Amino acid sequence: MFISDVEKITKKKLPRRLEIYSVCALFFLALGFIYEHFSHGVMSFYMAFAFAIPFLAWIIPCVFLFRILPFTVPYMSLAAYDAGVVTLTLGAVFKGVLEIYGTTSHLSVVFPCAGGALLIFSAVLIAVGRKRGFKAVKKKAA
Repeated sequence: MFISDVEKITKKKLPRRLEIYSVCALFFLALGFIYEHFSHGVMSFYMAFAFAIPFLAWIIPCVFLFRILPFTVPYMSLAAYDAGVVTLTLGAVFKGVLEIYGTTSHLSVVFPCAGGALLIFSAVLIAVGRKRGFKAVKKKAA
């Protein structure tokens, strides 16, 4: 089967994920403050609000999944979602560093495209998982 033998994220594991995602958002908030403090007054919108991407994209869905949804989410879909959010966040930091430095790069377009593709892939995996009705795999007693 598709992901039947892979670990599923259940309601018991979501509070731990919420803690990890909160720490990531605080890390990028602190990184933005520290980097702009030492950038001699040059500000970047991307660097200042890079923390908002993990905050909005991780914490809000995590709370939504923890409180409302009655089904388990396949691990692979959450891994793709996490990779998409990390890609978008690092792309914002990269773009912010380039703006503060005073240059541009054509490679900064790759981050939003790759992050968006990973987020769409994650949504497709969740939809396929719900359609197929994945359930937790029971292990045989030894």
